[in-house]
Amino acid sequence: MSVAAAALTDAGDTTPRASLSEEETTDWAIFPEESSTGVPLDLQRATNRDLRRWSIRLFKVIDLDFPPYGAVADYERISDELKRRRDAATGGRKSVNFREKFCDNARGHRFELFRDGVLTGYVAYTMRAGIIRLHRTVVLDAFDREQVEGTLMRNVVLAAHKRRLAAVPYCPIAQGFFRQNPQYRQLTHQ
Repeated sequence: MSVAAAALTDAGDTTPRASLSEEETTDWAIFPEESSTGVPLDLQRATNRDLRRWSIRLFKVIDLDFPPYGAVADYERISDELKRRRDAATGGRKSVNFREKFCDNARGHRFELFRDGVLTGYVAYTMRAGIIRLHRTVVLDAFDREQVEGTLMRNVVLAAHKRRLAAVPYCPIAQGFFRQNPQYRQLTHQ
């Protein structure tokens, strides 16, 4: 029985609660200095793939009623190392890999922009006789510094163009967008 499997048994019980297969323990055997759960003490030499595999395995082990000694600490060490490597790769800046979704909330009379499922901002409008009036642009405080106004307004103007509507910018943010982006001025109501 491996060290990790032996650590998972109770003192009087001989059946392991969750055991690691021989394949899983041999992956860790390439590192000579290991903790009690089989994770190497020096994570610098480990690949990102190894770190991810160990974190998944340890997560399963610490989910038990009585996880082995050191499993939680090893899981946190691996998580911290993965985070450190991700931050080093991105230069400490936030990841820009988010999912954006733009939609027209016709019932609420506003165009909405979502990032990773969270509402970032909206543009309130009224529509009449082929003209869409952009009354107010609201960006939530958490996204204020990420400059979502440009993305939001660009989507609003393109959505209006697809519907063959002329836009009339009433709010200062919409007016500023049309001043800064003259290529969209032809889509406004003259």
